[in-house]
Amino acid sequence: MRLSLRTRAGVVAVLAAAVALAVPAAAASATAPSPGPTVPSASEVTQAEAKAAAVAEEVAEITAEVEKAEARLLILQRAVSEAVAAHEQAEKDLADAEDAVRRATVDLARARNESAAADRALSGSAALMYMQGSDLQSLTTLLLSPPNVMSDLSIVMDHQATGARETVDAAKLAAADAKRQEFLVTSTRDGEAALLATAAATRSAAEKAAEEAGKEAAELGERQEALSERLAELEQGAADLAGLREAAAGLGGTLIGVQASGTSARASQEIARTMVADRGWGPGEFTCLVTLWHRESGWSWSATNPSSGAYGIPQSLPGWKMASAGSDWLTNPATQISWGLGYIEDRYGSPCRAYEAFLSRSPHWY
Repeated sequence: MRLSLRTRAGVVAVLAAAVALAVPAAAASATAPSPGPTVPSASEVTQAEAKAAAVAEEVAEITAEVEKAEARLLILQRAVSEAVAAHEQAEKDLADAEDAVRRATVDLARARNESAAADRALSGSAALMYMQGSDLQSLTTLLLSPPNVMSDLSIVMDHQATGARETVDAAKLAAADAKRQEFLVTSTRDGEAALLATAAATRSAAEKAAEEAGKEAAELGERQEALSERLAELEQGAADLAGLREAAAGLGGTLIGVQASGTSARASQEIARTMVADRGWGPGEFTCLVTLWHRESGWSWSATNPSSGAYGIPQSLPGWKMASAGSDWLTNPATQISWGLGYIEDRYGSPCRAYEAFLSRSPHWY
């Protein structure tokens, strides 16, 4: 287990002579990837930031579109609510009109029955009077009757005739009124039916428009979310590049030690990238690792801290602890990286957590 107290004095010592004696240059370089530039250029940082700014503008534009779509959708939702209420009211009014027509139909039938009964009563009275008047003996008897009898009989007959006429007149008036009422109610019903059809069409159109607007708003929202995620990635990437340049500046700018094997920091980082992925860590963890070991050793496998004696890319203290990962720990960056990742995983769980611990301490160490 590596000792916990390790400091970075800022001076990287190079063991070129020791390396040259310990391992043949050809053997070390045989397994190393091609050298390449290590520190992001100012142009690369600027380009990354420009990409993030462009996506930020696009996010702002689509956010404005989303807001417009949501405002339009709100209006359409209100229109749907109003159309539904109007449709329901039209249905109720039509149902009321239908009930009125049924009542008018019943009243008309009753009036017709009353009119028919009155006609029958009048016909019966007329027939009775005719029958009574056709009998000569009865007529003679009637004429010879005392005046008071004649008067009573006349009153009775007049009353009967008047009652019959009133019944007939009332029946006719009722029948006529029922017809008029039926006509008016039927017209009302037909009008309500037309209003119902219009309300139903309006409701259907409003619901369709709202549904389409809702789909549009949903699609815009998805684009907004995807762009926002992309923006976050680009901004993080730009920040990482800027951080690497700052780390490079803190180490003197080159981050590459004078090493007999010729293995560059970039090549070592490519080795580490594969090992990080093999451990199941994502790109974000690799970024933390790059920054951490930039600040520790500049990714130089021969880096030595003159104060503590920490050695190699992961700055193992003492350096020989890396022998647990391979006997070539002194010169092989792959062996040093393998040991360093194991140490980070055992002690901190991940490179980003190790880097957080590094930043929290003064002087920095992990």
